[in-house]
Amino acid sequence: MKVTSSVASLEKNQYLVVFLLTCLILLGRLLVDYFSFKSRELLNSADDDFVNARDDQKFAQNTDIANLMATLTKTQQQLADSKVKEKKITAEKNDAIKKLLSLQHELDEAKADINILNKVTTN
Repeated sequence: MKVTSSVASLEKNQYLVVFLLTCLILLGRLLVDYFSFKSRELLNSADDDFVNARDDQKFAQNTDIANLMATLTKTQQQLADSKVKEKKITAEKNDAIKKLLSLQHELDEAKADINILNKVTTN
C-alpha cells in the first residue's frame, strides 16, 4: 500500500522530482569542478616547490662545482708530480741497466781472456 501511494504521489509531484534530480546533477558537477580545481592548485604549488628546490640546488651546485674544480686542480698537480717521478725512476732504471750491461760486457771479456789464457797454457 505504501509503495502504490508513493508511486501515485510521484506522478503528482514529478516536477519536484525532476527539480531534485537536476539539483543533484548540478551539485555533483560542482563537486567534480571543485576537486579538479583543488587538485590543479595542489599540482601547481608542488611545481612551485620543485622550482624553489631547483633554485636552492643551483646554489648548492655552485659550491659543488667549486669543490669539483679544486679536486680537479689537485689531481692535475698530483699527475704532474707523478710524471716527474716516473721520468726520474725511468732514468734511474736506464742507468742501472747500462751499468748491468757494462758489467756483463766486462765479465764476458774477462771470461774470454781466461779462456784464451787456458788455451795458451794447455798448448
